[in-house]
Amino acid sequence: MSRPYLIKKLFSNLTNKFPPAPEGLYSAVDVSARRKGIGMKLYMELNEAFRERGITYFEHRIDADNLPALTLRRMLGAKVIEEFMEYGRRRLRLYTRLDA
Repeated sequence: MSRPYLIKKLFSNLTNKFPPAPEGLYSAVDVSARRKGIGMKLYMELNEAFRERGITYFEHRIDADNLPALTLRRMLGAKVIEEFMEYGRRRLRLYTRLDA
């Protein structure tokens, strides 16, 4: 087997208390356009697009020190479910329920 580390990932997915979910991988707002509500609008549109497709929850990751992103996502219902290291950075995995 050329990638035995994948077995560990498989088992962690099988024992995860949350079922596999769609994941928002990355979002950003240009520095010159920040603090104008654009991030919230983008996030709300993503939530609505998922709802329209029958998706009731999703996950996303952010840098642990990105307090504006964390604040925004918490305002819109996200919960931190894991803190982990990724590429040498502290990251947070968040979970958002859309049917609540």
